[in-house]
Amino acid sequence: MTYIEILNRSIPVEWLAVIFALFVTAGLYQIATKKKVGHWYWNGFLIYILIWKLSYILFNLKVSLTSPVSILYFHGGARGHILAIIVLSIYLLIVARKNSDLFDNHSTMVFILFFLVYEACLQFFANGWFALLVQFIGLTGIYLFFLSRVKKKKPISLQIYLFLILLEFLIISLFQPLISLDTITFTWLTVFFIIISNKKEVMS
Repeated sequence: MTYIEILNRSIPVEWLAVIFALFVTAGLYQIATKKKVGHWYWNGFLIYILIWKLSYILFNLKVSLTSPVSILYFHGGARGHILAIIVLSIYLLIVARKNSDLFDNHSTMVFILFFLVYEACLQFFANGWFALLVQFIGLTGIYLFFLSRVKKKKPISLQIYLFLILLEFLIISLFQPLISLDTITFTWLTVFFIIISNKKEVMS
């Protein structure tokens, strides 16, 4: 994990990338659609963070009981991430079942934009300006396409979403191993969003 010094504190780059991507994505979506991203976006983020952090207790119960302050500094790691993604998926499914209209065809793009911004930040700190430039070009192209679909009031087809997944895989493969926890998470959540956003019969 890469760290950056801020006010004499070592902050994981991943945390900064997530926070930056969270707000930038919300802004990009609002610019494109003229409406705020749904409450599921912010709630989902909080649910993920809480489960990911508190899962440290589940996987390190003895240490947590003997030294409770460790909960503030550590998290559940890869196992905590997987558990958080499972809980997040369940939450989104419950929300979608209660109100299937909450997720429209463009909701999947919210997560894709989030992942692209997140990866751009990570690649900058890990591989420098060239990696950032490549990610930025990909992000810009996808966002301009998104703007055009919103302006024309046309949905984004499944084939296009699959193409975007493959495109991001291609970009990632230039700088890191293609098979990783990040890419698996990206694939799962993108497919999951496609299902709940475009297949309302799944919710009935």
